[in-house]
Amino acid sequence: MYDVLIVGGGITGCAALRLLSKYDLRIALLERSPDLAMGATKANSAIVHGGYAEGHDKLKGRLCYKGRKQFAALNRELNFGFAAIGSMVLAFEEAQRTQLVAMMENGRRNGLDDLELLTGEQVKALEPAVNDDVKYALYCKGAGVCSPFEMALALAENAMANGAQVHLHSGVAAMERNENGFAVTAGDGRVFNTRFIVNAGGLDAVRLAAMAGDDSFSFYPPSG
Repeated sequence: MYDVLIVGGGITGCAALRLLSKYDLRIALLERSPDLAMGATKANSAIVHGGYAEGHDKLKGRLCYKGRKQFAALNRELNFGFAAIGSMVLAFEEAQRTQLVAMMENGRRNGLDDLELLTGEQVKALEPAVNDDVKYALYCKGAGVCSPFEMALALAENAMANGAQVHLHSGVAAMERNENGFAVTAGDGRVFNTRFIVNAGGLDAVRLAAMAGDDSFSFYPPSG
């Protein structure tokens, strides 16, 4: 009997596994692929976004910066290669400056304290190879890049060192509620009994939720 069963071995599932592995719990992660991070995690842009573009009225906007601030400490602990190289949103017309100001104000509502509106000359000083026609840029000093694949593996490896289990080739075929929690059946017939489930199934999360009787949300995933 597990205390928590995490379904999905992408960056979200691996992060949850690592966090829970700090506690005295019996936890496991199920991943249907032959390795971790084989879904959306392996194929995203690898940008650690600043947090200024997402609207403050949305949960994503309120969480992005809080998440970004954790990367430096996580990288010191796990060494997956985060680099805070900064980011710039460029403007080539005078009229676009208003959009940059609005983006900066939104970022500050989200809690950012490392935003700056640069002139064209300041942009060229930071990045000499930039287009000479640049007039302004919104500069976010703490935005960066990392390898999400390596990060997911580092999170999972640390969790396993703490006693967590990872089961690959273990897609969920069925899920039943019972008096103790849930009985989760993998495609090969193995049954995992657990008190709680963390649904980190990515693009498959809607199907997984429906198995547990939750049809309260839908996905409309964008390309990329």
